[in-house]
Amino acid sequence: MLKRLTPNIMVEDVSRTVKFYRDILACFELIDYDSSKGKLNWALLRCGDVQLMFESRESITNSIPILRNKKIGEAITIYIELDEIEELYERIKDKVNIVKGLYDADYGMREFLIQDYNGLVITFAEWIGVKGFFENFVYHKESVC
Repeated sequence: MLKRLTPNIMVEDVSRTVKFYRDILACFELIDYDSSKGKLNWALLRCGDVQLMFESRESITNSIPILRNKKIGEAITIYIELDEIEELYERIKDKVNIVKGLYDADYGMREFLIQDYNGLVITFAEWIGVKGFFENFVYHKESVC
């Protein structure tokens, strides 16, 4: 049922973080990013089958406000893609702390967020598609390997 686990890590400077993973670790490639506000707000990096997301404090706390007062390193969210999200939501909704209930994101994912016993925020997501998504999708690939 589970398909992928991708940590989404809050950082102060996404550009500097990308440079570290891409240039210092010399394996990660930049797959996708958001620079809509004139600076790098979010980036998806991949090395083989490993993917990491890095998101600026401003961006991530706008979407997940409970992270606002967390220190860098304390604000790691886990993003898990799966099939049959409604079934999982119904099965666990009364057993966990729901941070954000089931909703459809504008980037084509149906998601909900929970908090584990350690305070870790976990997003469960299922691709539902969105009309016109791929027409506007830009694939960014800058390999340094």
